[in-house]
Amino acid sequence: MNLKTIFFCISCLILQSCEKLLDVKSDKSLSTINSLSDLEELLDTYILGYSRAPSGTEVFSDNYYITSTDWATLSSDYRSYYLWETPNNSTLGEWALSYANIYKCNLVLEEINAKSWEGEETKAEIIKGRAFFLRAYYFYGLAQLFAKAYNTTTSDNDLGIVLKLSTDLQEVLKRSTVEQTYQQIINDFKHAAVLLPERESIKTRATRSA
Repeated sequence: MNLKTIFFCISCLILQSCEKLLDVKSDKSLSTINSLSDLEELLDTYILGYSRAPSGTEVFSDNYYITSTDWATLSSDYRSYYLWETPNNSTLGEWALSYANIYKCNLVLEEINAKSWEGEETKAEIIKGRAFFLRAYYFYGLAQLFAKAYNTTTSDNDLGIVLKLSTDLQEVLKRSTVEQTYQQIINDFKHAAVLLPERESIKTRATRSA
């Protein structure tokens, strides 16, 4: 009986502590976008910029060769790529990470369109252009790996990639056609070309020439 009583008291204390913990409101400023600088920093992260772009096409290529010793040090996906075999986890490295970055681009576009940004219109347009550029950049990289090569006679029927254009996680999507895929890429790049400046002080930011 004593053990049961002790156990009951401890359980009550734990539940009370959990309830107090859940009542504490987190600092919303840590996860809420409050300014254009927040959006700019999101796009400036190197991981979003280019380090996670689909790179399987280069590994598949015949531009180089490596020794067996070097090959053994690669991740399992890239070892499979090098041998032109089907990798086990390719959706993680090439598919999921790319769409995570596309999600961020969509977030930036939605946030900019949702507000007037009075007095900062020019800056907002440039950031918007960079988001369009990066989204097209990732769509293009995905298309090289997961869609057929563009063929004018079959592009309306060939399967392309999933064109995720919003942050809605409940949205039901299916693969577009190759024609739709490249039209979206072209449209995003055209939007970027109009909005981006001719020069940037930070070299990793897209410009009109890019």
